Amino acid sequence: SPPSTALAMLLIAALVGAMLWVRRRRPVMALGLAWFLAAQLLTATIIPLELVYEHRNYLASLGLCLVLADGLLLGPQTQKLQRIGMSAAALLLALYAGLTALRAQERSSPLRFSLTEAAKHPQSPRATYDVARNFIILSDYRPDSPFVQQADTALRQAMSAPNARPLPEMAAIMLATRTGRPIEHDWWTGLQHKLRTRPIGPAETSALA
Repeated sequence: SPPSTALAMLLIAALVGAMLWVRRRRPVMALGLAWFLAAQLLTATIIPLELVYEHRNYLASLGLCLVLADGLLLGPQTQKLQRIGMSAAALLLALYAGLTALRAQERSSPLRFSLTEAAKHPQSPRATYDVARNFIILSDYRPDSPFVQQADTALRQAMSAPNARPLPEMAAIMLATRTGRPIEHDWWTGLQHKLRTRPIGPAETSALA
């Protein structure tokens, strides 16, 4: 659940079958498929790694490049097609360089990165809470800091995100306490409700501590 999970499992099985089928005739292609699947085994199966961003696929994508490169060698070797292939490779390289530059710009500061991630995933408990956390850090718990109000707004959004953890309520209570503002009763009840109803993990333990 959802049904796309079954389709994904069939596709993975097909990739494993293709790897075994071409391993003698196209060893580079088989290596690329094996490279991709091996990287996914490390980061996207039962091993409990906290890797939620796209950089966990950087190493895996090298395997796809090997598959693509070896596949291009199967095409006709006319001069015209070679020029088309080189032009396509240059455009792809330019695309990758541009996307890398944009991503580097997004990651140039913790606040900018958290804001861009929250804009892309406004219902993500992790992304919305990270925005609030960065505003709190910038406020340095000073009551006159302009970041206090921004942190408060971000915390309220993080509290209401689907499957939100108790961390936003905990942070709101601490921020109000250290800046001399009133603590809302809903923060305590929300914190208690989430601790009662959610599985206890690192976030819940941290919030309780």
